[in-house]
Amino acid sequence: MTSAQIRQSFLDFFREKQHTIVPSSSLLPDAPNLLFTNAGMNQFVPIFLGQQKPMWIPPRVADTQKCIRAGGKHNDLEDVGLDTYHHTFFEMLGNWSFGDYFKKEAIEWAWELLVERWKFPAQRLYATVYQPGPGEPSEFDQEAYDHWAHLFREADLDPKIHVLNGGRADNFWMMGDTGPCGPCSEVHVDLTPDGDTRGALVNKGDPRCIEIWNLVFIQFNANPDGTFAPLPQRNVDTGMGFERVTAIIQDTKNLTDFSQTISNYETDIFRPTFDELEKLSGKEYTSTLPEKTSQLSTSDPQQAIDVAFRVIADHIRALSFAIADGIIPSNEGRGYVLRRILRRAVRYGRSLGFHEPFFFKLVDVVALTMGDVFPEVRAKQKGIEQTIRREEEAFNKTLDKGIDLFEREVARILGSAGASPAVSRASRDTISVTKAPGRAYHRRRLPHFERPWAKYAVTFTTREHRKLSAAERDIALQTVLHDAGRKYELYAACVMPDHVHVLLEPRIHTDDPDGKPVFYALSDILQTLKSVSSHRINKLAGVKGQRIWENESFDRLIRSERDLEEKFHYICRNPWDAGAAEADEDYAWLWTPQPAPVSREARDTAGEAPALPFTRVISGEFAFKLYDTYGFPLDLTELMARERGLTVDIAGFEKLMEEQRDRGRKAQKKEEISVEEGELKGAPTKFLGYDFLETESVVKTVLPGTKPKEINIVLDRTPLYAEMGGQVGDRGLLHVPGHDRTEVGQLRVIDTQKRGDVFIHRAALMEGRAPEPGEAVRISVDADRRKLIQGHHTVTHLLHWALHEVVSRDASQKGSYVGPDKLTFDFSSAPLTKQQVRDVEKLVNEKIRENAPVSWTEIPYAEAKQRTDIIQFFGEKYGDKVRVLQIGGSPRALNGYSMELCGGTHVRSTDEIGTFRIVKEEAIAAGIRRIEAVAGDAARGWANQEAARQQEKFEALLRKKPDIAPMPVFKNDATTSELLQQIDARAAHLENIEVEVRDWEKRIAKTAETELRSRAAQVANELAASHGGKDFCVAEVQNGDGKLLQAVADALKSKFNGPIFLVGATNGSVALVASVPKEMTTRLQANKLIQQIAPIVGGKGGGRLENAQGAGKDAGKISEALAKARELLS
Repeated sequence: MTSAQIRQSFLDFFREKQHTIVPSSSLLPDAPNLLFTNAGMNQFVPIFLGQQKPMWIPPRVADTQKCIRAGGKHNDLEDVGLDTYHHTFFEMLGNWSFGDYFKKEAIEWAWELLVERWKFPAQRLYATVYQPGPGEPSEFDQEAYDHWAHLFREADLDPKIHVLNGGRADNFWMMGDTGPCGPCSEVHVDLTPDGDTRGALVNKGDPRCIEIWNLVFIQFNANPDGTFAPLPQRNVDTGMGFERVTAIIQDTKNLTDFSQTISNYETDIFRPTFDELEKLSGKEYTSTLPEKTSQLSTSDPQQAIDVAFRVIADHIRALSFAIADGIIPSNEGRGYVLRRILRRAVRYGRSLGFHEPFFFKLVDVVALTMGDVFPEVRAKQKGIEQTIRREEEAFNKTLDKGIDLFEREVARILGSAGASPAVSRASRDTISVTKAPGRAYHRRRLPHFERPWAKYAVTFTTREHRKLSAAERDIALQTVLHDAGRKYELYAACVMPDHVHVLLEPRIHTDDPDGKPVFYALSDILQTLKSVSSHRINKLAGVKGQRIWENESFDRLIRSERDLEEKFHYICRNPWDAGAAEADEDYAWLWTPQPAPVSREARDTAGEAPALPFTRVISGEFAFKLYDTYGFPLDLTELMARERGLTVDIAGFEKLMEEQRDRGRKAQKKEEISVEEGELKGAPTKFLGYDFLETESVVKTVLPGTKPKEINIVLDRTPLYAEMGGQVGDRGLLHVPGHDRTEVGQLRVIDTQKRGDVFIHRAALMEGRAPEPGEAVRISVDADRRKLIQGHHTVTHLLHWALHEVVSRDASQKGSYVGPDKLTFDFSSAPLTKQQVRDVEKLVNEKIRENAPVSWTEIPYAEAKQRTDIIQFFGEKYGDKVRVLQIGGSPRALNGYSMELCGGTHVRSTDEIGTFRIVKEEAIAAGIRRIEAVAGDAARGWANQEAARQQEKFEALLRKKPDIAPMPVFKNDATTSELLQQIDARAAHLENIEVEVRDWEKRIAKTAETELRSRAAQVANELAASHGGKDFCVAEVQNGDGKLLQAVADALKSKFNGPIFLVGATNGSVALVASVPKEMTTRLQANKLIQQIAPIVGGKGGGRLENAQGAGKDAGKISEALAKARELLS
């Protein structure tokens, strides 16, 4: 049967038994004391407590319930992946009776489904019933025993073997210290090949015999005095592990072959996810299991791969379903549990070679395989993917740094053992010729690091093969040992009479700006060994400048563990194989690592070295550093430590955690913060936002906001940047934790400001309550918004530099705005030409594409003042220490091409900025210019907005001239650079069209003007002829608008020497024109004529004495207007 058929078979079976099939409840429980829904009964607790009555008739239901057990009392997280059956997310099949049937039916139906319907071999089943031990409640569950005994007898099986007793721990269920409770009866399956263990493995923690169904009979009420009273309504609550029963059925070929290991992961529940992981990673799942669940084999890398497959496949289900139910990864409560699960999966992804986000890609498999039963995961698939991807990207930024730090610590712990320089005869004589004397090679002793870590076998010889004395060999060996553990890890060293063998691994010298390690150079290490030992040997001989060693040396890169082992053995056999030591004597100048550290005094003497205690514990301080700095949940550090055979000092970690939470309360008693003259007096807020986007902080004070639902919060430290230096303040989220890791409050930080040295977080309450002074809270930056801001800030520095290169060194900054949407840069300059703007933009983009490092360092202000190549702003107040932002050059070497004093946040390399575009250059004051620009995602946003503006402009032109060439299509799924190229192409097209439309309009206007003058001349001639000898001309011009009437009047003036009044109508609008010869204006004015006549046609007008115009809306009154004109002119 497939898993889907098994699930449906269960539900159909109980539907036949008159059960209502109800949907799974949400993973977000109603009970405040639960992190997640962790059992099928959670949604029915109000019925068990008598707070609600069952709504079903008969009162019996069945379902498949989504469950998560990770955190709190029920926590399977640490076991996931290491065995065959533990999960964080699982389905629980269950059936319930609320005061209806009881033990008889529940037990008989369990047997019927398992044995008769699904065909479980009865001889492999074992049932447990409650038998109280000394001091345990209630009495032996005789009723349950009798029902089970009857069923086993009917199957010709002995109840004495197949019905076992269990005490309170396994067979008595209680909801709490008081309240509903009762005995339970478990069903176990013997999975051994022969199935003949006779119950010996039941409840022994052996995967060869597992519980698949628990029947709980809720029949008592636990009273506060410790007594138990019968309940008036008895209930049944059962739960079956869906993944377990599926594994048993599928892994045994429908219960016919029990010869193989039974694993929940060897089912069609997980196979689709494994298939996708294999495709994404190129690695294969082979089902290997650790011999011990506490530690992986270091000799079998496939084990680590298979564990990673299981962990990732389990965790993607937990994350997908939880997010679908509205539980989002966060820093507190159940959200933090989800974040721990996700980060655990991402870290395991490193075992499969994933260094970019991959986890979110598996959501599609979950939606595809589970969406039919749980439609919410399919309906919310896109949001789930986005949430997981965002979390992955955030953790990836610190994961590799944290892993690197962890590996260094492990190397320090495992590699910190000192050693005796001598190898005893006894140890040499107990090993074969293929083994080396002294410390035998052991894979765990040699730390494995990711590239670029490298191990080398090095040999260098004395000059002309000069023989070294015993004292000189002592000096040579002491020199090699001097820097071991500091500049290099030393795996073996041997000083022969005329040459030296060293097997070493250079250690990290420093980090580059991206946090990647820079190692001690092998050449430098060898130069130091030779020069120091030469100086000391010459001093011993009382001479100066004598060369001891040849310049050349032989070094070989170790390429494999086998290669390393062979070279280790060669060095350790060399004194005897080369005849430098007799077979029956020790060799005092051979050094190999020992199992435990030794004192310097003991190490410097020959013979056996006394061992000192060797700790294999990750300190609580280091685990807390990983948690607080790199976001490593404690259980992730424990997991990594277990894989390396180490433990973690949990008590030390918890102590530091508690100290951090208490810090604020203690500080609050010592110092009060007060508001005086617009500044906050108090301890300066520690800003951590250069390196971290999240911190755990302590609330110093809470002040009222300017709006009703806003408050101002002061913290002891924060990752949120406060507005200053032109850069806007950060936004983010602030979480208020509860005592049980549940979240009791969440606030949205809508702005961050600085008052004196104190940062003010302006926040609005979203859920729960606000924090109180002294409380520890978790605060995080809106990372997407910060990314845009810091890209704009770094490119502002590039823009300043480019202006100096293209325009003038005198183009000095006068102000700036750096936000997520854009940047503005104000500078002193004459107006820039179009070519200068293009050149500046081009130069900035060239520097962005160079991917130059962006670094910063603090130096004394006195030093900065002496440097003419470091830009500073006169009038600004600087402290004793200043921060220099450098672009280009060697990181932090103060040799970049752009260097400015700046306290803002920035990208780490210029290519993070993205494509840059200047969108405006204008004057804002006399001699002051402003450039407005965008970069990265903000440039994409601008391009989309600009494309919309271009479209509006095009459509306006299209309305004027419908036959213009179509606009190039704007494809917004292109890269940012391509989007801007499209904008430029469309702008050029628009410019051409505008010229075309403008020229066309001129031609049309010119033609219309010619036609207008021609018609005006014709009408004027007609009017001159018809009004010859008259004192005035009053006439209506057919289809005449204002332009035509004025043209007629102008043409008529030269032909008629008297007042003119013309009227015309087009499209219901009336136009009026009056013209009076200048010599007649003393007694007759054109503007007054219009003012008197225009109201007749429902309009008005005016003008000069000689010429005036008017307009109206009532064409039906034209005759009346003409009559009035004649009257006034008579």
